[in-house]
Amino acid sequence: DEGCGHQKPPHGHKQQQQKQQQSGDKDLLYDPNADDEDEAWVQQQRHGHATDAILSCPGCFATLCVDCQQHAFYHTQYRAMLTMNCEVKTDQVIRSEVTRREQPPRQRQQRKRRNPDGDAVSSAAEQQQQAAGVEVEVLHPVCCAVCDTHVGAQDADEVVHFTHVLASES
Repeated sequence: DEGCGHQKPPHGHKQQQQKQQQSGDKDLLYDPNADDEDEAWVQQQRHGHATDAILSCPGCFATLCVDCQQHAFYHTQYRAMLTMNCEVKTDQVIRSEVTRREQPPRQRQQRKRRNPDGDAVSSAAEQQQQAAGVEVEVLHPVCCAVCDTHVGAQDADEVVHFTHVLASES
């Protein structure tokens, strides 16, 4: 057999190949258990709730939310109570005019702002808008904490309304 060009591998060659493969597996960029670990982490974050999407920042792809609800009419918008990698700019204000359906008087009273003495306060312009069925909602901008991209706004009830995000199916 030695004359036909086939050589017998040296003793321990197979063991050496196995060791090389095992050390090569450690250097792989792919972790075969990563998907299962990531899925378990997401389920823990959601507390067993179903979600309409997983939201990411369009600037850096950081995960912003794993438990959200899609807007009924504007399908590219979402709202959420629990977020991650988000920074609310409480020092900045966005005013949005919202047309409200007629509400019972008791609910209208609860929405009025109050001064330090506890008295209801509203400007003449706000009173005129309220009479016309328009209410001014005060929002705070929400930005990605990683890259500072504007991704939405937070309302007075601390609900984050995501308007500029990438959504993926959960």
